[in-house]
Order: sequence, then structure tokens, then C-alpha cells
Amino acid sequence: MLKTLLAATASVSLAVSATAADNRICISEAENEALVANLLPSLLTQVERRCTPMLGGGYLAANGDALADELSAYGQASEATTVTVFERVLRTDLPRDPALLDAGRTMMAAGIAASLDERACETIDRLTASLAPLPAENFASVFALFLEMGIADNKDVPWRVCRMENGVSGAG
Repeated sequence: MLKTLLAATASVSLAVSATAADNRICISEAENEALVANLLPSLLTQVERRCTPMLGGGYLAANGDALADELSAYGQASEATTVTVFERVLRTDLPRDPALLDAGRTMMAAGIAASLDERACETIDRLTASLAPLPAENFASVFALFLEMGIADNKDVPWRVCRMENGVSGAG
């Protein structure tokens, strides 16, 4: 269930498909962390909206907005890298308009949140409560690791995290 959520994070709103061979675009671990850091505040907000009615409360209901605010500054610092990753994946330039980028993040996060059932909401709520005391960088890093694991063998996701050698990816 969490693996599905994390895989959905990577695939919502993307139209690129992978072939049977793993020809997906490689992104570095640092790019993966930047992507997660930038999307996480919007995702937490949307998950809170989706899950609070199902759970009747919980950690995100009480603390989700404050946590999203705490993560926003760190996430904003990753915006340029996030846009560059999506441009590579989508093979097109994206507008640098802050309002459009925010709308894109919100739509992506809403799409992911809409797929959550009560059990996924419970798991995410517990996970978020456990990780919330971490500094923003560490919080985002843990979620980036979950994303990396969730998409590793998922050929429906148009990218994968690759180990970089001398700053150059080994594939894709």
C-alpha cells in the first residue's frame, strides 16, 4: 500500500511510457530527494484533506498544515531541480511561472491523495507522526528513499533512481 502510494507519486500526470527493457530516464539520488522535498508540502496538505474525514482525526489532522509549512522552505529551495527533472522526463520545457508550478504540484498531490484508502491513510498518518520530529532535510530524505524503493521495479514510472558514477548516470 505504501509502495503503491510512493509509485503513484512518481507516475501521476506523466504520459511517458517505458518499454520492456528498462530504458527509463535515470535521475540521481540528489534529484530524487529534491523532487520529493518540493512535492511533499502539497502532498501532505492533500493527504490531510483526503484522510481526515476517513480517520476522524489523527496526526495530520492536528499537525498537517504546520508540518507542510515547515517543509515548504526546504522544498522551495529544490524547485529548480524538480522542474529540470520533470523537463527531462517529459522531454519538454516547462513554464517557470510560480503560480503554474504551484498548480501542477497541487494537481499531482491531489491525484495521489485521491487514490488513498483508509488503511493507506492510517499508515501515512502513523509514518508522518513518527518522522515529524526530524529536520526537514531528513524528513524529505526518508520519503525519497521510500519513493526510490517504490519505483525501482515499476516500469510504469518513467524514471528510476540510478547510482551516478563520476556525475554521469549508468543508463537512461
